[in-house]
Amino acid sequence: MDSIRQGKAYEAAPADKRDGVLHATFGPGGACHLPEVSITTLPALLSSAAKTSLSSLAQAEKALPIHRAEVESALRALKSPPPPPKKGEKNLYLAFLVGSCRSPLRQ
Repeated sequence: MDSIRQGKAYEAAPADKRDGVLHATFGPGGACHLPEVSITTLPALLSSAAKTSLSSLAQAEKALPIHRAEVESALRALKSPPPPPKKGEKNLYLAFLVGSCRSPLRQ
């Protein structure tokens, strides 16, 4: 997740929405969620190995690039509102919206 957070897609995505995209994939219930485990003792290591096999971890490692591409694509799809116009400049996006909302009855 750190490499995604350092990428251009994450930085360009709206700040209030980008962590939700990451959480959907890497958070609890997400396809790439692996719960944190403590393996400081031999019984803890054995217990962890019983819950998640090494082969499933190897498969997860192979799938990570695909999930990363999906997350980055979802981040790029997030849209920020257009910046406010500079002084003396017209906001063409707003003009388009207003123009497209005119009723034929009002013309």
